[in-house]
Amino acid sequence: MRIDCERCGAAYRIPDAAVGAAGIRAECPRCGHQQVVGAQAPAAAVGASTAPSGGSTGGVDPLDLFDPAAPPREDLFDLSAPVNRPQDTGATVTVQDDDDPFAALPDEEVRGGGAVPPPSPAPPAGAPGGAREELPGAVGGGPRPRPTPTPRPAASPPKAPEYRIKKPDGRILGPVDFAELERMAQSGDLAPGDQVARNDDEFRLMSQYGEVAPLLAQAARNYQVRTAVVAAGPRRSKLGLVLGALVLLGAGGAVALYVFAPGLLPREVRAPVDALFAPEPQAIPNPVEADVPLFQMQALGAEEEAGPAGEGARVAARRALDEDTAEGYRRAVQLLKRRLVEAPDDTRAIGLLILATGYASRWKPRPQVVQRLLRYADYLKEVQDPSPEALLGRAAARYLLGPAAAPEARQLARQALAAAPDDIQVKLMLARALARIDHEAAVARLKALRKVAADAPRVWLDLGEACLAAGDFACAERAFSERLKATPGHAEAAEALASLYVKLGRFDAARTMYERILQDDPMRADADLMVAVVDYQGQGRLEAAERRLEALLDKADLVEARTVHLARTHLAAVYRLLGRAEAAKAQIER
Repeated sequence: MRIDCERCGAAYRIPDAAVGAAGIRAECPRCGHQQVVGAQAPAAAVGASTAPSGGSTGGVDPLDLFDPAAPPREDLFDLSAPVNRPQDTGATVTVQDDDDPFAALPDEEVRGGGAVPPPSPAPPAGAPGGAREELPGAVGGGPRPRPTPTPRPAASPPKAPEYRIKKPDGRILGPVDFAELERMAQSGDLAPGDQVARNDDEFRLMSQYGEVAPLLAQAARNYQVRTAVVAAGPRRSKLGLVLGALVLLGAGGAVALYVFAPGLLPREVRAPVDALFAPEPQAIPNPVEADVPLFQMQALGAEEEAGPAGEGARVAARRALDEDTAEGYRRAVQLLKRRLVEAPDDTRAIGLLILATGYASRWKPRPQVVQRLLRYADYLKEVQDPSPEALLGRAAARYLLGPAAAPEARQLARQALAAAPDDIQVKLMLARALARIDHEAAVARLKALRKVAADAPRVWLDLGEACLAAGDFACAERAFSERLKATPGHAEAAEALASLYVKLGRFDAARTMYERILQDDPMRADADLMVAVVDYQGQGRLEAAERRLEALLDKADLVEARTVHLARTHLAAVYRLLGRAEAAKAQIER
């Protein structure tokens, strides 16, 4: 008898002989659910309906109703007929699951361990449930042990086919995959007469491979176009292309269309021709060679200064950079230009010249100078010089472009640091670029460099600027003061400290600092201007500011135009504060 489990739906069978009149309790071998099956309905009372027992199924085994060969029953879905439920007699039968051949085996046998227990004795005749069915394969002493199935290894994915191409002259190309074969057909590298072999097969015509055959027409067309272009002459002039078109007819006509009306050609035809007509990449010429005459003219006024020649000039310039003084930066620029007059291809000197020019201009060179330095940096990138000096120069050039280019400057400085881990100038450039991205991180990096500040006092100045950007004014004041202590006349540190005092409202200290700058360099018109600004804005000394500004404008011919413009603006403000509106208007209009 076939049974369908009411819980999990598994199908299994029990011997018909084991089913008595009262039914039998069957246990599902898959989920362990027990259910009573096979009970017969009680005899019908006298005078009752003579319909066959078994309810709506008419006495037929319900499992037989699912037999595909059984005739259709019209009363299957008659819900009005009574349903006979079998009696639970308590008898249990061991059954076997058709889907699981190991379901009826003992656990020890399935696991492959332990002794096989002897078969259970047969129940006496007439006992409920009848005789138990022996497990399949039981011979004499009990069920036969079954071997544990070995899992089958997972099949590896099929390998993509590879192709080899045999040219008419006997050359063999490849192996290549199908994508590369398609590219060769598009570019005209695959000729109609080429033979193709897939994996280890013999060479055949392309038409004999089902997946390659569709490429044949495309390969033939693009190969003809490529041949026409080559036949047009090495210079591929328009006249040559027209001659090639006349010689090669149809293919040449495609080339002529490419010359005179390329938009009429399909893209797949135009692509291989575009590849042939693409100009070869030209190396960037060395921009320093064009600037050598300028360097020579600038060196005429400095010939009296003795200095090393050759590579020694580059080494001396590097030492001058480490001094961190305006004079040192000026001398480094001169030495590097002298070196480049002798050897314009010295990429290490080019990189140091970019850095020295940035220092000498306080990282604010004129726009035309910035453009020249960027050309130098592009050349260094073109030649791919991995030296730390070249990478340092490229980083300095990107730094000149402002905060937007700071990440690129930082990345180049990191590459230079990998090439020269102990180079202080590389470390300073990395911190300088980092200060435009993360102020606190730059401060931490520069504080770690204070131990080398005795040999590289530039550390103090960069630390002060980073602290100022981070809003730590006390740290900035200490750093600028340390730089002045190392070099008392350091103009850049004095100017930074004076500017900090103005920001903090400490006008007396700011005026004193600006006056120190003027004592060291009386021609510093910008410092003279700031003294006047502090006088009238910070201390209310209008008359003193008026006299200083008027004196500054009296020598306007010797002063930078920007400083002159600022002096007139501030003088007009002083005039207005003094009640002299006409004089203020006159200054603005000049």
